[in-house]
Amino acid sequence: KIMKKWIYSAAVGLTVLGLSACGGTGSSESTAAESVEIPNPMKEAESSQELSEIGVSMEAPAEGTDVQYYIISDVVGQISFTWKDHAFTYRGSAAAEDFSGIFEEFEQTETVFDAEGTESGIRVRATVSGGRLADWSTAEAKYTLYTPDPVSDEDMGALCQELAGTSVPAEK
Repeated sequence: KIMKKWIYSAAVGLTVLGLSACGGTGSSESTAAESVEIPNPMKEAESSQELSEIGVSMEAPAEGTDVQYYIISDVVGQISFTWKDHAFTYRGSAAAEDFSGIFEEFEQTETVFDAEGTESGIRVRATVSGGRLADWSTAEAKYTLYTPDPVSDEDMGALCQELAGTSVPAEK
C-alpha cells in the first residue's frame, strides 16, 4: 500500500513539474521564437497555365471535380481533384527528384502500363493501407498520382494514361 502511494505521489509530482516547465516564467511576454512564422511552401495557383511556368505540363482529368492548383517551393506543381468519388493528388516537377510526399509502406507487386510519351510507362503500386501511387516520367519532367482510396490498378492506369497524355509537351 505504501508503494502504491509512493508511485502515485511520484506521478503527481512529475506531472506538476512537467506542467510548470511548460508554463515557463508565467509572464505574458512573448519571445522572439514565438513570433517567427515559417512561410508556407505551398502557394495556390489559378490554373494549370501557372504550373507550366515551373516546367510541368499538367491538366486535371476531364471528369475531375473540386479541382485546385498549387505550386510547392517553386519547383513542384500539384493538382488536387476528385474523380469517381475518390480524392487524388497529382504532382509534377522538372527539378525535384522525390516529391510524391507519400511515406507509406508499399505492397511488393507493381503494375506497369504503356503510355505514349513516357520514358518507361506508368508504374502503379498499392500501399499496404489500400491506396495507390503511380509515377511516370517524360524527357522534361517526372509525375506522380496518389489516392489514399482503394482504386483498382486498371482505373488508376486509365486515369494516369489520360493525365500522361497531357504531360507530353506540345510540339514547338
